[in-house]
Amino acid sequence: MELVLAKEHQQAFENLYNLYFYEMSLLEPELGSFINDKGQFIPRHGFERFYEDKKREAYVLMEDGKAIGIATFNNGAEIPVIEDIFVCSSYRRKGFMTKVLKQYLSSKSGMVMAFVLNKNVAAIKYVEEMIAFNGMKYRKETRDALSTNYFIIL
Repeated sequence: MELVLAKEHQQAFENLYNLYFYEMSLLEPELGSFINDKGQFIPRHGFERFYEDKKREAYVLMEDGKAIGIATFNNGAEIPVIEDIFVCSSYRRKGFMTKVLKQYLSSKSGMVMAFVLNKNVAAIKYVEEMIAFNGMKYRKETRDALSTNYFIIL
């Protein structure tokens, strides 16, 4: 698996982001309100932030020449944030998400935060199991009615 900067693979990033947001809207219908007149899910602040903001890291996950997922991180906050990690369904449970997280976390120290939709049971289970498996500790706080923050101590 290779991580390619989203800026270098914008069409794939935006296509996969739409697929990801569609899947998230199935869990939390309120997210469907971020759709435009062309039927595209557009981030509140546009895609440019993923390409231009130096404090963000945004990637397309590539495997055998295919764009199979995305990952976004925000390093501009007081605590670095794991924003989005999405892998297409046929590539799940093959270790891609773990590889992305290990690569990202290896460059961090102290604490990072991940937020997860409260209705995304699979993601909650994954985050908690990944943290425990790697011997890390975490603090969990309800962010709002939609999501929970995981403060992961490295």
